[in-house]
Amino acid sequence: MKIATKLAAVLFCSSLTGCAAPITYYSKEPNASKPSMVHFFSQGGTYSTIALYEDAKTCKGIQRVAFFEPGVDKTVYIPAGQYLTFSAYVQFPGFPGFKYGSSMYTVPLGTGNFRVGISYNATNMFTKIERQGAGGDWVVVKDAVKRNPHQPLFESGDWCESSSEIQ
Repeated sequence: MKIATKLAAVLFCSSLTGCAAPITYYSKEPNASKPSMVHFFSQGGTYSTIALYEDAKTCKGIQRVAFFEPGVDKTVYIPAGQYLTFSAYVQFPGFPGFKYGSSMYTVPLGTGNFRVGISYNATNMFTKIERQGAGGDWVVVKDAVKRNPHQPLFESGDWCESSSEIQ
């Protein structure tokens, strides 16, 4: 009886948090269907949650890369396409307790490689998005579109407001 009760509780919690959803949008290794690299890294002392969205325009199809992990340093591979939409949420030390920050961006993708650095100071979170140039150098992305995130009623809903800048 105890085993059945625990199993039911685990299944119920998984359905609410989306933990049981399979990761299909990105992979940890490059392959023909996912050639574009995105490297996420966060400053030490942060607890980071990073998510990608299969539908860049409506932010549907959330796929978490990290979930409240300390000092993220992860590379993932995604399909080449028109846009990449990602969100980052961090908690970092502050006084009297933790502070937090969040950001959500859509970046024109093409077939490029990107890196996203997340850092903070005493009061703010910063997101630095860079694209790898033709010569291998990293260039700050200037055509990213800042998005307005929102929590959908269910995990399958829209995680951001629509933007006319994203076609």
